[in-house]
Amino acid sequence: MLLADTYLGHRDEVDIDPADARSVTLTDEERRRSRVRTTTDDGTDLGIVVGEILGDGDVLATGDGSPVLVSLASATALVVDLGDAADAELTAAVALGHAAGNRHWDLAIDGDCAYFPVTEDRERMESEVGPHLPAGATIRYDTVSPALFDDGSAGAQPAVTDHTHSGAGGGHSHDHDDGHGHSHGHSHSHDEAEHGHDHSHEHSHDHDGDEHGHDQTHNHDHGHGHSHGHDEEERSGDDDHGHRYVLEHGHGRGQDGGGGTVPEDATDE
Repeated sequence: MLLADTYLGHRDEVDIDPADARSVTLTDEERRRSRVRTTTDDGTDLGIVVGEILGDGDVLATGDGSPVLVSLASATALVVDLGDAADAELTAAVALGHAAGNRHWDLAIDGDCAYFPVTEDRERMESEVGPHLPAGATIRYDTVSPALFDDGSAGAQPAVTDHTHSGAGGGHSHDHDDGHGHSHGHSHSHDEAEHGHDHSHEHSHDHDGDEHGHDQTHNHDHGHGHSHGHDEEERSGDDDHGHRYVLEHGHGRGQDGGGGTVPEDATDE
């Protein structure tokens, strides 16, 4: 298995020839893990052990010196288009409503639109946001880069490849060839938990007629190491509950500085 354990930076900052690099496509979940086992786009077995949340275009170095270029699989987002009603006060109100709803969805605002990653049933998500929409606002679904939600990406253009409208928006779909914008952020920490268990059991029994003697020895040695760190970014425009204009909810992954091995069950982390 090829091991990529060094983070070199973004492809715009690293002097590599893309033709010499292997490519790997990661899901949003995989890119947040400190250890993951996957395959490159050409089928090479690859282990990734880095202390970074990876973004589209990141470059990793492997033990044999060959670079690995990271791409992100697209994600689906619910998009609320505020239309003509989208002024600064209304956009802030949407962010406040998002926090007050306590749904713990990530949120990105771009121009007239608010983006939420689809993490629940679409009908349920629409029922949560629908009652709060101003007149003229519509709901649709777009395919975006998951990195859109790394830091709220205010002002960033989503990487839209297609979109569909919900029943409230007319029940039709469109194909688009739109521009792509890059947003990249790192702000997470969550160490993996390691568990060690050593169990020994000894039992002896002595039976004589109606008398019973039992000698039981139980030895248990448990070693547990846990370290959890949580980093939530909150920016711009505090409300009374400490939530801000751009909200992110979730847990970052371990900043272990690289190194280590990838276990066989790494994908179960």
